[in-house]
Amino acid sequence: MKSKFKNDKYKHVRGASRLLRISCRQCDSVICHYQKDGHGGLFRLYLDRISNANTALEGKGLSCPNGHLVAVRIIYEKESRPAFRLLPSAIMKKILET
Repeated sequence: MKSKFKNDKYKHVRGASRLLRISCRQCDSVICHYQKDGHGGLFRLYLDRISNANTALEGKGLSCPNGHLVAVRIIYEKESRPAFRLLPSAIMKKILET
């Protein structure tokens, strides 16, 4: 399934966007696709940037389809946006062609 880039104020402020496939490091199952805006590391997943999720996005944590916890829900206070803070070394990411 092909995902479209969201074109909003966050993309315009941060610059270049890329689409990432997020997978669980323990079992290699695909969790979701994520639009990463700007440069730098991936520390959190904003809920409005997640697409094609293979797991529920409700609750206090984000788990892979096999139940491994990969992130915890937070409100990123700098922008007042709901997000998942990634646990260190819990995921693998791959840049997808768009």
